[in-house]
Amino acid sequence: MGKTTILQQIANGAAEHNPVLFASGEMNDDSLTDREMATLMKVPITNVRAGDYDDELFLGIIKNFEVVKRRRCFMFVRSRENAFTTANLYQAALNIRLRHGLCLIVVDYLGLLRDKYGTNQVERLGYISAELKGIAMELHVPILCAHQLNRGTESLEDKRPQLHHLRDSGNIEQDADVVMFLYRENYYQRGGKPTNTEVIIAKQRQGPGVDERTIEVVFDTKDQTYKNAAQRDGSIM
Repeated sequence: MGKTTILQQIANGAAEHNPVLFASGEMNDDSLTDREMATLMKVPITNVRAGDYDDELFLGIIKNFEVVKRRRCFMFVRSRENAFTTANLYQAALNIRLRHGLCLIVVDYLGLLRDKYGTNQVERLGYISAELKGIAMELHVPILCAHQLNRGTESLEDKRPQLHHLRDSGNIEQDADVVMFLYRENYYQRGGKPTNTEVIIAKQRQGPGVDERTIEVVFDTKDQTYKNAAQRDGSIM
């Protein structure tokens, strides 16, 4: 569905103005930077990863490295020396906050955090969810965290996810102030025509009392960006 893409796009937008911590248990900093370059240059990500650059692409990469450097987006990635746990995430966030300030923590994604707790996955993820909530409250910084859905949606006629489809834990729904789902109809249709992605706001603790709100965006697989479906000029959200 492109969850890493939308997380990174939100993080980069915030990092234009204030420091952001992007924590990934799925990708290293090189892979994340490749995505940024493809987005900035509006070229397929394979062109950036291939390494066989012509002069135009090489000069474009050099130029856009300056854009990446100006963004204050700090990377926290899983490694042998740095376990991907809530304790290490807290230490990284605290250090950045004390040195530079911090406006947002992004976690990709909850299920990859390696905390050991309880006797099963439900208890472990419930513990991680509560720890993330505690970090957000202690540091006074919002946390945007991705999570997977269970497979129950795939057997339904209408595959739009609902709150009870959050995988392995009801604690996530309870702890989260906002829950948003990504849904793209042609994801489930082989060879189907491209469709807009729906961002379904299923829970909003501080928002108006409505059941759901949906925003439509366009996912451009070529340069790995989400774009506002309401704007014909193709500008990024």
